[in-house]
Amino acid sequence: MQSIVSNFLQQRQATTATVATTSIIAATILLYSFNRLSRNKRDDSTPCIPHRFPFIGSTLEYLADTEAFAKKYSDLYGPVFKAHLFGKVVIVVGGQYAEEVFTNPDMSFIESNNKFINVNGALDTNSYQLTTNDLRHLILKHLKDDIDIYLARVQKETLQVLKNKLGDHSSVTLAGLYPLARALTANATGTVFGGPSMLSNDTLMEHFEYTADETLKDVIRAAPYTMFWPGLSYLYRCILQPKFGSIKRHLKVIKRAVRPEVERRLQALRENGTLYGEQDVMNYIIETHLLDQNDTIVINSISNWFVVMSFLSVLTTSGALANVLEYLAKYPEYVAELLEEQNRIIPQDQMGVTSAEQKKLIKLDSFIREVFRITTKNFGHAHTHIGKQDIVLSNGTVVHPGDEVYINLWHVNFDPKFQQGVEDVETFKPFRYVEQDKPAVKCSPDYLAFGLGRHACPGRWFAIDIIKSIISIVIRHYELSLAPEDDKTGTPDVLEKDARRVIVRPRTLT
Repeated sequence: MQSIVSNFLQQRQATTATVATTSIIAATILLYSFNRLSRNKRDDSTPCIPHRFPFIGSTLEYLADTEAFAKKYSDLYGPVFKAHLFGKVVIVVGGQYAEEVFTNPDMSFIESNNKFINVNGALDTNSYQLTTNDLRHLILKHLKDDIDIYLARVQKETLQVLKNKLGDHSSVTLAGLYPLARALTANATGTVFGGPSMLSNDTLMEHFEYTADETLKDVIRAAPYTMFWPGLSYLYRCILQPKFGSIKRHLKVIKRAVRPEVERRLQALRENGTLYGEQDVMNYIIETHLLDQNDTIVINSISNWFVVMSFLSVLTTSGALANVLEYLAKYPEYVAELLEEQNRIIPQDQMGVTSAEQKKLIKLDSFIREVFRITTKNFGHAHTHIGKQDIVLSNGTVVHPGDEVYINLWHVNFDPKFQQGVEDVETFKPFRYVEQDKPAVKCSPDYLAFGLGRHACPGRWFAIDIIKSIISIVIRHYELSLAPEDDKTGTPDVLEKDARRVIVRPRTLT
């Protein structure tokens, strides 16, 4: 009887799956054909990359080599063209036209980002939702006012993480730099967001460090099923990911870890009229937004905050930091100049280096900006048109409501006509921006690492200060070099599976 029931259930599942799949395919084909027909009737003359297969479009060619794809079609079509990517036709914009996208109030970066990872859908709704303006005020007011206090903590924690990760060995070979960069970033931002109490909470720190990465890996695993089918992508993003993905799982653990610390701080507030512990972002959020809320809402809000910061701070800064560390290993011949500058401005035994002192490290700043430029060669900073009227770019390209626009970052960073005054755009020249009034935090149409205009990242000053603090300590205490190409030490992180091994040795201080 058990085998009969099993066979029946298998047949029902197979039949249901077949019917569902057939229905999805039929509906998608009809929608695809209708959209293509109706769009073609009202389309402009912007060229579209030809493709052979519907649904797939040019996606596989793009993913095979994003840099080669961007260069090939930029050379062929110029700064603006269309491409069928990830199940739909998108507009790809480079050069001077990118600024028009960034500065248009109807073009939403957040809307496009939510199509990729639906963080908000997994957060606890019984909470105070920090608005974009709240976040901007926190960064531009609180963090900027107290940045030197926080940088002193960052520098102390950086030394501790390096000691823990690298030990006292004469040399260590790392299978890629991303895990080290992630640990350094998580601890640096953790001491700012939650103070010493957060760093001593191993459970909280582990999930703060890994939430965004594991969510991104979920998206990668689901990609074969979702990237060609907008309907399946919507199902995954709006239902499966928020309810069953890594974010929800990590949020539950973070909430349990956060609860005792939040309750301790609130108890101190009730008894002594002041929050417990050193000043940190957690205290700032409670004082500014949550004093009139009950304990449950405070705990939920702080837990949500740590999840969001895993994406906005740990994920983004870790990737940038890993790239800078990799280029220090690739080009060790430039480290001497960076050290000479550092020793001239900052005494060797000085801790608590201030933001003002870090601004004087103009060669390090130029090195960071050049790494950002040379490593960004794909399409990114997607924006969705959330308005109700067509937007017409200055070249005549029409962006219809609901259309998605990708920024061609290869064209912005490597087209000689657009990168005016930048010689040898294909060559890494780390000090090309020294004395050029082009610091790494300064957004401009030819430098979009942090966006532009109303969509520029408000936390870029904080991110650059964190990166400078970490890099300054790394090069002062360690030497980095690439391992031989045939070195297979360790297993690289999934997010940098092709990374070269890097040898780290303690530096002999003179």
